[in-house]
Amino acid sequence: MNEIAGAIAGLNLAFNVLKGAMAARDDALIKAAQIDLQEKLLNASTTALSQVQSTHALELEAQQLRADLVQANARVQAVERELEKRGAYKMAQPAPGQWARLPVGAVAGSPEDTAYFCATCYSEGKEVPLQYRKAGPGYNAGLYCQVSQGHSLNLGGALPAPPRQRTAIATPRW
Repeated sequence: MNEIAGAIAGLNLAFNVLKGAMAARDDALIKAAQIDLQEKLLNASTTALSQVQSTHALELEAQQLRADLVQANARVQAVERELEKRGAYKMAQPAPGQWARLPVGAVAGSPEDTAYFCATCYSEGKEVPLQYRKAGPGYNAGLYCQVSQGHSLNLGGALPAPPRQRTAIATPRW
């Protein structure tokens, strides 16, 4: 029986050695699989980070393009308003060779009865009505700009100046 017990002990020892070898082999395989899996996860993480960075860059570019679009739309609206405003007036001649702006629906008439606007101020983006002044002794009739007298229009028709009265020089009495 000793022999059987020795054989069983030998078999048990062989089994334990084999079991240890199998466990060591399994541990080595598990560790290799873990390392492989970690490498794959690292590669996937790197790829995901790169994709997130690319997506972020694209989102920033899209935001900039949206901001540019808003600015461009604002400029288009400003230009459309300016064109609409400029289309509301036409050039007219209150007197030969004298030009002023006139609202599109208005009919050019005499300067006393028609609302003319300064063409120079209008080109600077201002709507300034010209004031009519009748001709008087020594000065012409005209349409006068309230912003700059240099923009005023001379309509002619000055009345003759009244004759000057001579004053007598007092002579001393002796």
